[in-house]
Amino acid sequence: MATEKVLISLRDSICTITLNRPQNFNALDLETAQGLSEALAQCTGADVRVVVLRGSGKAFCAGGDLAHLTAGGDLSAALGTVIAALNRVVLQIRNLPKPVVAAVNGVTAGGGMGLALACDLRIVSDKAKFRQAYTAAGLVPDTGWSVFAPLMVGLSKASELALLDPVLEAGEAQRLGIANLVVGAEAFDEEVEKTARRLASGPTLAFAEAKALMNGVVMPKLEALLENERLGMIRAGKTRDANEGVDAFLNKRTPVYTGS
Repeated sequence: MATEKVLISLRDSICTITLNRPQNFNALDLETAQGLSEALAQCTGADVRVVVLRGSGKAFCAGGDLAHLTAGGDLSAALGTVIAALNRVVLQIRNLPKPVVAAVNGVTAGGGMGLALACDLRIVSDKAKFRQAYTAAGLVPDTGWSVFAPLMVGLSKASELALLDPVLEAGEAQRLGIANLVVGAEAFDEEVEKTARRLASGPTLAFAEAKALMNGVVMPKLEALLENERLGMIRAGKTRDANEGVDAFLNKRTPVYTGS
């Protein structure tokens, strides 16, 4: 399924996949999730030695497109469908036998943060910010967030991110181990290109074996864990709190939660 919401280009063995919904801060709807999956499927050949995932405009990815998710009237069902597509994307990123680099140029939240964490490396602009965001809308982590965040920052800090939902500046993200490298916005594209070229000229098969070994140690049950996230989100989507949180977000007001 061709879509203008996801762009793909190949140059010098570097495949760049770009989320292309700048007017929506590259928010994730079903078409975008499916487009990402199709783009990653094109990266399996020997002509691709590294993949760069980035966002167009001022954001990397603001997470799920809540307007899209509520358009059909059944939030829970829509969440289940979109997350199933995003789970395929996460599995593709982790199983791809070559490095995947997230080029985080700006805001990344919710499912966007999950996508960034699923990648092998994260090069981050000093203008970027990270936010868990799910629980602020009465929802629960998805797109592998509950798997990758505790692995990277530890259970205690991940709990803080999930329960208190702070915004992480780029420097703090690097201190926590989320960002591998933080660079000034003016040098961001150059650094992404430099790192991608270094990986593309490296020992591709060794990279693939190293990635597979690390996957085997820390994420042997990733598919099941992603499905647990999806089912948790479906349950959350049926609650009054989730519908209140999403409505409050869309109408730019403070939600009133009742715990029901």
